[in-house]
Amino acid sequence: MHSKTTCSICKRQRIGSNSPYCLYHDLALKKVKEGYEVWKGALGMLSWERYLEIIFTLNETGDWAKEVAAHELVSSGRELPQPAKT
Repeated sequence: MHSKTTCSICKRQRIGSNSPYCLYHDLALKKVKEGYEVWKGALGMLSWERYLEIIFTLNETGDWAKEVAAHELVSSGRELPQPAKT
């Protein structure tokens, strides 16, 4: 269990009371959200949860983004999908 002052994913200091994440995970979340807007614009109907499931399984997704995607999915009650095979 993490304290109220540490990141919900790692033990780094949270960036503030408005974010559950440290600087690195917060930046990853912002990039993931930017990517979601691009994908949604290209694909049309795409839920946030489905997008997180997809990027979680992609080999091209970075570690920080995968950790954020996993945390967001689990926090919303979803199970993590199986990662893509390399």
